[in-house]
Amino acid sequence: MTEDSTNAKKKLLNHFGISTEGNDFWKRVPFSDKSHLDNFIPSSKFAYLFTTGGSTGESSLVFTGKESMEAQLTTACLTFDYFGVTEKDNVAMLLSLKTRSFQLFTEACVKRGTGVIPLGAWNSSPISQTVRIIEKVRPTVWEGISSYLLSVMCKVKPEYLPRCIITGAEPTLNWQIRKCKELGVKMYTRYSTAEGGQCGASKYDDPNRMDVIGNSTYVETVEKSMGDAIVVTDLNNFVMPIIRFVPGDIVKNVKYNDDDSVKEFTYDKRMDDEVKINGCAYSKADIISRLGTCTQDFAFRIKNAGKLDVIEITTTEEHKSEEEAILRSVDDIGAEKSVVFGDAASLPKTSNGKRKYVIDMRGIQSVPATAPQK
Repeated sequence: MTEDSTNAKKKLLNHFGISTEGNDFWKRVPFSDKSHLDNFIPSSKFAYLFTTGGSTGESSLVFTGKESMEAQLTTACLTFDYFGVTEKDNVAMLLSLKTRSFQLFTEACVKRGTGVIPLGAWNSSPISQTVRIIEKVRPTVWEGISSYLLSVMCKVKPEYLPRCIITGAEPTLNWQIRKCKELGVKMYTRYSTAEGGQCGASKYDDPNRMDVIGNSTYVETVEKSMGDAIVVTDLNNFVMPIIRFVPGDIVKNVKYNDDDSVKEFTYDKRMDDEVKINGCAYSKADIISRLGTCTQDFAFRIKNAGKLDVIEITTTEEHKSEEEAILRSVDDIGAEKSVVFGDAASLPKTSNGKRKYVIDMRGIQSVPATAPQK
C-alpha cells in the first residue's frame, strides 16, 4: 500500500474487538492460517460466500461483506488499467465459471465498459466451441489459467491470437513465456489468494515479478524456514477476519513501503514445497520449473516400486521427440524414471482447472519392483 494504512487497520481491528492501543498494536496481532477459517462462524450478514479450490488441501469457506466485494472490484478495475486494457478491447473470460475471479473480473469489464465474452474454462465450454467463438468475435485480451490459455492459443489461427493474455493461479512456466514471445503475445499475471483476493499484478518483462495493486489488501511478510512468506489482510472484510493471514506462498526480492507493507515481490514457491524421494529432499517448484522448460503438458508422479521410489513422467504424444530432453531435465533426481505418453485429458487438474504437476502417489498406487525403467 502506498498510503498510510494505520487508520484502516485500526478500524478493522476495532470492529472485531481487538485492541489497538500502543504504537505496536499491529505487531501484537497474531498470524492466522486455514485453521482459523475452518473454525469461524459468521455473526453478521455476509454478501458473498465462496469456497477455496482445495488444491493445497481440503477446501474452506470464506465469507465476505459488501465493502470487501466493492474494494476487490475496484482493484480488479485498477489491474486492467495497469495491464493497458481499455474500453476498445474485448476480453475472453476463460476462467472456471464457479470461481470468484470469473465473476469479479467479468463484472470489472462491464463496469469499465470493456466488452467481455464469458466462455468459462475447459469444464464449461468445449475447446472447439471456444475456438469457434474466438475466431468469430476476435477478443484482443484473454484471461484464464495459463495452461488452458496456451492450449487454446495453439489451436487458433495466428490472425486470431490476442494481443495479450492475463493469467494466474498456476506456476508460470518457461515454455509458456517462450511460446508467448514466439507468437508475439504479451503475458501478464495476477497474484491473488483465495482468502484475501487479488493484490498483485506482474510487470510485462517478468510474469513472476509483482507490484502490489490497490488499497484493499494489506500485504506484508513473515520469515519462515523456507523464506519470506506472504501475509495478507483484507482491510474491508468486516464479516470474517482475514487478518494477518498466511496463505502459504514464499516470495523473494521483496521491496517495502514506509508503513512496512510490501511494494514489490517475486513469487518463489509454496511453504510445503519440499518433497523427499528415496530419502533425499527436492523442491517441487524446481522440478516444475525444469520440466516446464520442455513443455506445459506433464505430470511428475512419484510412485512405490518395492522399497524404492520411482518417477513416472506423463506427457502428450506430440512430445515423443523430446523424451531425452525431458529425462535430462531431472537427471539428478535419485530415482529410476520413465516417460509415459498419452493425451492431455490424462493430465490431472483440480476442479477449477489448475494443473497438478507433481503428484505423490506413494501409498496410493505402486508399480512392480521389476518394471523396466529408463
